[in-house]
Amino acid sequence: VEELADAADVFPIEFYQMARARVVLYGQDPFEFLKLSDANLRHQTEYELRSKLIQLRRMYIPASVSVEKLRDLMSDSLASFAALFRAVLMLHGEDAPVAKPDCVRATVRRFGLNAEPFEKIFAFRASDYLPATEKEANDIFAAYMDQLDRVIQVVDEFDQA
Repeated sequence: VEELADAADVFPIEFYQMARARVVLYGQDPFEFLKLSDANLRHQTEYELRSKLIQLRRMYIPASVSVEKLRDLMSDSLASFAALFRAVLMLHGEDAPVAKPDCVRATVRRFGLNAEPFEKIFAFRASDYLPATEKEANDIFAAYMDQLDRVIQVVDEFDQA
């Protein structure tokens, strides 16, 4: 239990998720006296979101040479962002859905985001849908980046609320 307490400030996303999903089958609940900090959760969530956004920007240049590569980049990256959207929802006191598409949709609803780029990326993942032109792929990517920036802004402003 002491080891958990020592690590809770370093891995708040993971600890919040474990605390919400836990079922005690026997003995003392290891989370019973564990203090989870919204400040630590906000910090890790913002750090992870910004890091992944920087990485996405860096990967855009080589991916932009083809519609297929750009589609794959958006598709692959959305899975990572969806996991972090779960933390954004938890930070705002919401029960985050387990399924990644549901989590993204809940985030879109909660914060009034534009669902269109996310839904198009889900369509990439669900089928072999491919944007018709480089311009269309780049427009979807730009809209996607804009919505990711908005999520980061929501997290950044959390402690000011």
